[in-house]
Amino acid sequence: MAVFPICILSVLIVALATSAVGFYKYAYFTSIGYGLAICGAGLTIACLFSGMISFPTFMCAFLLMLYGLRSTAFLIYREFKSQAYRNRITKASAMPIYAKIIVWLVLSIAYTFMVLPVLYRAYNGGEYGIFTIIGMFVMIAGLIVETVAEVERTLAKKANADGYVHTGLYQYMQCPNYFGTILFWFGTLISGIGGVFGVGQWLFCILGFLFVLYLTLARTKRMEIRRAEVYSDQEGYQEYARTTPLFIPFVPLYSLKTFKWIA
Repeated sequence: MAVFPICILSVLIVALATSAVGFYKYAYFTSIGYGLAICGAGLTIACLFSGMISFPTFMCAFLLMLYGLRSTAFLIYREFKSQAYRNRITKASAMPIYAKIIVWLVLSIAYTFMVLPVLYRAYNGGEYGIFTIIGMFVMIAGLIVETVAEVERTLAKKANADGYVHTGLYQYMQCPNYFGTILFWFGTLISGIGGVFGVGQWLFCILGFLFVLYLTLARTKRMEIRRAEVYSDQEGYQEYARTTPLFIPFVPLYSLKTFKWIA
């Protein structure tokens, strides 16, 4: 099977068009642009292969759309509600145009790679197997975990804007939303088993997953540092940070600060 069928170009063009919002604010390349690109990719796959793929394969494409739409809506809401968040993303926009172009191109390619397990399955015939079903349900679980975590954080901040969140899913992980992210994309990768063929296709699918894994680790590390700066003097925070896993429940990984290879 072809490693670069023409349909990949369609998804890449959509990713380039949607993630271009980063030229307005640099932070949008990895926030709103990310959500729009994934939503657009899912929609493109569903439209390109409409009537030619199995229902589980279509559902995987639909979940990509739903994930991207939910992510975009939440980030817009967060920017509207949080002055601190607006200040942070505005500050990050000061970057030369040539650097923004490079980031735009690299991220658009990466976003395309991330959805390849679903795209390749659709291109390779769209049939489904047990791993399509398993992957679909893992994607759903990741979407639910990430959504619940962000709703819990929003409600906790409404109740105590200056406190750190340590209730609900945050009792078990410091960053449950990022656990949901990894779960969703791991499910996407699983969904490709039996529908992705050849070393070349699998290589690019794995590269896409490794990219989102690294991006999530980098976000987790920045969150850890920022939380320590803001909450280190609050009662109970030091104990919470020392004993609560970062983003995988029951896995004793409590900090990424010493991992120099994570930016």
